[in-house]
Amino acid sequence: MTNPSTEPGQLQTFILQAANDFNLGPTHTLGPIVEHNNLKPHRAKVYPAYGTTAEEGHGLFATAGFSVWGPDVLVFVNQALRR
Repeated sequence: MTNPSTEPGQLQTFILQAANDFNLGPTHTLGPIVEHNNLKPHRAKVYPAYGTTAEEGHGLFATAGFSVWGPDVLVFVNQALRR
């Protein structure tokens, strides 16, 4: 029996986290699933640590880290829209 929460979705997915996030489980667990999904693009990426704490690697990376992850997200969105 499969677990529906781990089945590849029908939407393009980009999972991104800073290396110093609280828990890299989303990237390590879901990353391989989305990377091998037939519906492209799918991507998972761990970026270098952002700040020095887990709080900064999670919240600050998400809200102030556009200069780090933004270019990759824009490429991903453009690829997804071309489908």
